[in-house]
Amino acid sequence: MAPDGRSVYFTSGTQLWRYDLPTDTYGPALDAAGKPVVSAGPGVGWGFIDGKVYAAIGNYQGQALWYDPATGANEQYVLPFPPQALDINNISAGPDGRVYTNLYINGNLSVLDPTTGKATNLGGLGQADGFGWHGGKMYQGIYPYGGVLEYDPAKPYVRGTNPRELFRLQPDGQNRPITFASAGSKIYVGSTPDYGLWGGALTVYDTATGERVTHRDIVADQGVVALAVIGDRLWAGTSISGGGGTEPKATEAKLFTADLATGEKIAEYTPLPGADAITSVVAGPDGRIWGLADGELFILDPATGAVVHRQDIPGDYSGVQDELTVNPADEHVYASLDGNLLKIDPLSKAVTVIRDAQTYRLTQDAQGNLWFRNGVKAANGAVQYGSHLLRYVPEADACRGSDLRAHVFTGDVDSGVANRYAADGCTVNDLIRDETSWDSHGAFLAHVAHVTADLVRSGVLTDSEKDAIVAAAGQSDVGA
Repeated sequence: MAPDGRSVYFTSGTQLWRYDLPTDTYGPALDAAGKPVVSAGPGVGWGFIDGKVYAAIGNYQGQALWYDPATGANEQYVLPFPPQALDINNISAGPDGRVYTNLYINGNLSVLDPTTGKATNLGGLGQADGFGWHGGKMYQGIYPYGGVLEYDPAKPYVRGTNPRELFRLQPDGQNRPITFASAGSKIYVGSTPDYGLWGGALTVYDTATGERVTHRDIVADQGVVALAVIGDRLWAGTSISGGGGTEPKATEAKLFTADLATGEKIAEYTPLPGADAITSVVAGPDGRIWGLADGELFILDPATGAVVHRQDIPGDYSGVQDELTVNPADEHVYASLDGNLLKIDPLSKAVTVIRDAQTYRLTQDAQGNLWFRNGVKAANGAVQYGSHLLRYVPEADACRGSDLRAHVFTGDVDSGVANRYAADGCTVNDLIRDETSWDSHGAFLAHVAHVTADLVRSGVLTDSEKDAIVAAAGQSDVGA
């Protein structure tokens, strides 16, 4: 309300307007020449000083406006404040060794070079709710119009040209392209529906031909929020949520497979009955499908579709920010779940809590370093105040590419003893070294006896397990 007690000022489009309370009329505010006052954006904060109306402009450029109703004088100017940190909306570690971040609503895209520590603000992009990579190029899913953009980091960043818009999914009822995967010349995009709608989509885009096929409502009334190419199939997880302002129609999230060439659905599974969302799907280190559903870990046999393991892990479901990743450095599975950073042993499934708060938007670089943002989860589930990019470097692993067979083997002989990690990232199978060329069978037996005795002393094996492994070594032909 203006000091005159009758005027209310507001912006519409890029103009300043005035509403007159006594007459219930409104019109553009006019300058001294009788022309509408241009505001350069929406007014997001208002005040009156010495009869002038002041407005901060919500265009992320620090602009403001003042207007004198008595004379029509006005001015647009830049506020004398330094830029303020905003929440990181998304993170992606690129194949070029750099880490890319996108800001919430503001939409700026920045890149960090970890080798130099230099961060570069590339420019406006839009709020990217999904990132993907294919052929060295970055694919970006932009809210609120469901845009899919292609960016080549090897070329200068020029908004409108690089990145360039490939297509929009809003005509297909989608406003958030959330998840990406790729195989061959194709990229796959999972998306969620627009406001007031139900039914997400799986989109297949051929980068070689530019052809696109969108499969709307591929799982009835559910959004597609997780994708992974595993073997000769695309695996996808869904969420029962509809677009903003709706209540779910579906009752439980699904895991489905699709044909890589066409995107047509092949099979559908319910790995966790009653779950609201399956937010992450990865190829596990054991050759099975690992996934997160409502904060629970599940492992599925891709050959049969049967769930072979389910396990509650620390944290509750916190939306599509819950992620799994398989680390190439130590073969462990890492999860960000409800702010926790978790390390999961691929053999025993034991969980180590690395961080118990403020871990969101997990991504992993080629060296196995984990990158994520901080943040605090509000009562409504939104994660706020996360403007810092953080890195976790896993412990050094003396046996990269560990032997992860479920049992301890000596050659082709199964000892029946469960394989497990010993020390320095080595499994018992790694330490047996049955693939080494031994001078004699006796030398191999002596080695196995020595290693297993050490493992008993360190508490890794029991005496009976040691005896079973030594007996299996005796039955093997290693070194013979």
